[in-house]
Amino acid sequence: MNVKYLSLSENDETAEVLRKARTLMEENCPLLVEVAIDYSAKTYFTRGVVRIILNRLPWLDRLRFLARAIGRRLPIPGL
Repeated sequence: MNVKYLSLSENDETAEVLRKARTLMEENCPLLVEVAIDYSAKTYFTRGVVRIILNRLPWLDRLRFLARAIGRRLPIPGL
């Protein structure tokens, strides 16, 4: 398919990958950029997402969601 591929896996690669992407776009080359996202790190965009999602859920689903999250954080005796 002759598509150029770029991978962005670390924050410090952003400027270089964007520079390469812009060059390829100016040459009218089809381009695919894979971006690895670390959802465990809080960013400007992910702060408050849990609160917003919880507010949209019915109460029973909120309780189930919170119980599952707490269960994942607490150590299980005997393991």
